[in-house]
Amino acid sequence: MQRSLLRIAPIPVLSLVLLVAIGGVASARVVGDQPQSIGGDVVSAARQYVQQHAAELGAASAELKLHRRLAFADGEVVMLTQTQNGLPVLGGTVSVLISHGRILLANGELKRVTALDVQPTIQSGQLLQLLRGHRADLELRRSDLAVLADGRGESTLVWVGDAATYRPFGLWRVLIDARSGRVLQVTSTLREAKAKVYSPNPTVNSALSTVELSGLTSDSELTGEYASAKSCMVTQKGYECARNAKPDENGDYLFEPDEPSIEDPFAEVQGYYHADIFHRWLVKRFNFRRPGDIQRIDVNVNLHQTANGRTFGVPNAFFGDIDGDGRGDITFGQGNRDFVYDGDVLYHEFAHSLIDATSDLSPTIDQYGFNIMPLALNESFADLFSSFFTGDGTVGEYAGGLYGNGSIRSLTGTALNCPDGLIGESHEDGLVWGRAVWAIYSQVQNKELFEGVVYKTAISLAKTAGIKDAAGVLSRLAREADPSLGQLVDAELQKRGVDSCTRFVPLTAEKAREGYIFGTSDFGISMVPGPLQYRIEVPKDAEKMQLVLTQVRGRTQTLSALVRKREPVLITGNLLTTKDATVNSGGVPATFERTSSTLPLEPGAVYFVLPINTGASTRQYSLAVAFPKPIPFEPDAGIAPDAGSAVDAQPATDADIVATEDPATAGRGCAVGGPARAGWGVLLGLLLLVIGRRRRSEN
Repeated sequence: MQRSLLRIAPIPVLSLVLLVAIGGVASARVVGDQPQSIGGDVVSAARQYVQQHAAELGAASAELKLHRRLAFADGEVVMLTQTQNGLPVLGGTVSVLISHGRILLANGELKRVTALDVQPTIQSGQLLQLLRGHRADLELRRSDLAVLADGRGESTLVWVGDAATYRPFGLWRVLIDARSGRVLQVTSTLREAKAKVYSPNPTVNSALSTVELSGLTSDSELTGEYASAKSCMVTQKGYECARNAKPDENGDYLFEPDEPSIEDPFAEVQGYYHADIFHRWLVKRFNFRRPGDIQRIDVNVNLHQTANGRTFGVPNAFFGDIDGDGRGDITFGQGNRDFVYDGDVLYHEFAHSLIDATSDLSPTIDQYGFNIMPLALNESFADLFSSFFTGDGTVGEYAGGLYGNGSIRSLTGTALNCPDGLIGESHEDGLVWGRAVWAIYSQVQNKELFEGVVYKTAISLAKTAGIKDAAGVLSRLAREADPSLGQLVDAELQKRGVDSCTRFVPLTAEKAREGYIFGTSDFGISMVPGPLQYRIEVPKDAEKMQLVLTQVRGRTQTLSALVRKREPVLITGNLLTTKDATVNSGGVPATFERTSSTLPLEPGAVYFVLPINTGASTRQYSLAVAFPKPIPFEPDAGIAPDAGSAVDAQPATDADIVATEDPATAGRGCAVGGPARAGWGVLLGLLLLVIGRRRRSEN
C-alpha cells in the first residue's frame, strides 16, 4: 500500500467501497461452458440459468432479485442479488452475460444461508448511539437491513449504513449486528487515485486549448447533461460548495490557470470539460448508462479543509458520495499541483464511477483474509479506460511529477507476472492485470473491438471477482468476438500466469516475498488479515524450517503471521482464526523442527502463512523461508586432543558407546562415556563442540 501511495497520496485512503462480507468463498466464480439460447423473458431466463448453476456458484439454491440490467451494443448484463426473506445477502451477487440472444456465462457467488428472523432487536434509531460509542465523530446518513453469511451456512441479521466524519473528512460504511448491537465494521469508502490535466495535462501539452463546452443546461453555471462542476471545502460542521466559475458577457468561460489557489475558477472549467467529454465517449463507444434518470456526475474541485482558522489543502483525488445524496462524485484537491489539471486523473476517477454503476468490484474480508483482488481489478480498469481514451498507456504525467516519479503508473512497463507481481497493494497488484490487457491491446488491429471486449468484461464481473475470474471472462468474450483474438488473449494471459492468478502465493527458499497490509484504522477492528496467503511446500527430507517475518517500516512491531499445516489459515465471522502457530515479526527466525513438540515440522507437507497487522497504520513486510540442513560430523585429522594420544590405546566396547540427544547436536552424533574414559569423553565432547561451531560459522 505505502509504495503506491507515496506516488498517489500522502495518506492511506481506500480507493473503493469495502463491502464487508466476512466468510464465503475467496473470489467470484465463472460458470457456463456452452452458450444457451433464451426462449422467453430475459430476466426469468437469467434466474433459471443461475439456479441451474447454483451449486457451482456456492449454494444449493437461492432467492434471486433483479438488481439492474446493463445494456451494450449486442446484448446486456443481468445482475441478480441474492436475498433471504426479502433482504439482500451481503456478497451474494451474480452477473449473467447475454449476447445475441444467448446466455454466455454467469459470474459471481451465492452464499449458503440459514433461516432467520428478519425483525431486528436493535432499531434504526439506536444505531447512531451505538456508532458514537465506537467512534464519537461519526454521523449516520442512511441504514438498511441485510443478511450476513459467514461461509459456514450460518446467517446474521445486520444493519448496513453509510456514515461521514468531518474532522478529518471521511466517508464510512458501517456494519452493526441487528441483534446484539455490536459494531462489526467501520470501513472507509473514499475511492482515491492520482494522476496528472490540460489537454490532457500540462506535461503532455503545456499550451491551453480553446474548446467548446458541450451539454450545458444552465447559462449561469457549469451544470450540464453529463457533468456539473463546483469548488468545495470540508469544515468542522460539514461540507460546503460554491461555484466560482461564472460566464462572461458572451457566455464564455475564458479563465487562466491559478495554481494552487483554492478559489481557482479554471479548475471548475477543467473538471467540467474533461468529465463531459469522457462521459460522452463512454456513452457513444459502449452505450454506458447510469442507473436512474440522472446521468450527470458532480465534479468537485479545489477541495480543502478549514479548522481553527487555518486552511489545509487536500493533495488527493477520489471517487465517493461526498455530499450524501446517494450518488457518487469525483473530487479533486491539490498540494503543490492541482490534480484536476491532469485529465488522466479525472478519467481514472470517472472510470471508478463506471465500475460503481455496473459490476461494483469491491474488496471483502472473507475466510482467507482481506480479498483485495476486486479492488486491484477496479484500479486496473480505471487505468485501462483512461488509457483507452487517451491512447497512451502512461497514466498521470503531471500529477505524478509532483512526487518525482514522472507519472503515477504505466501500463507499458515491465510485465508483472502472477504470482510474482502480487504484493497486496491494489494499485500495484492491478498492474498485473492492466499490463497484460494493455499488451494485448497493443497487438490487436481492431482496437475498438477489443475495447468493447474489455468493457463487457468489466461490467459483467461479480463484485468479489478476482484476477483469475476476469481472465476467464475476457478469454470467453474474446473467443466469441473473434477466434484469433481469443488465441492472442489466451496466449498472453497464460504466458504471464494471469489465467491462474489467485491470492495463494508460493514461498520458496530461493525467493523472499514482500507485501503490504492495511491498518486497523482503515477497518475499525483490532486485527487486519493480509491480502495474500503464502504456500510453502516442505521438502521430504527437511529436518528444519525457519520462517522470518520482517516489518519494513514502523518503530512498533505490529505484524505477525499465522501458520497452518495442509490447509489455508481461516478467518471466521468474529475474526477468530483457525491456525497451528503464530510467528512474530522482528527478523528473528521461527524454527519448526521434526523433533519439536511446540513447533513440529512434517516433511513433505504444505504449510500456509497469513500475515496480520494489529497496528493502526498500513505496514510493509518481508517474509522468507529456509530449510537448514544438519551439519554431519567429519573428524578433522589436523586437530589433536589437548591431552594424550590422538588415538585411544584401548578400543571402546559397545557398553562404552552411549547415544545422547543434546539439543545442540541432536541426530548428528554421540558421546563417548564409561568410567574408565570419563576425562577423555569430556575432552572429546568439547572438541566436537568447537569443530561444530567452527563449521557452522563457515557455512
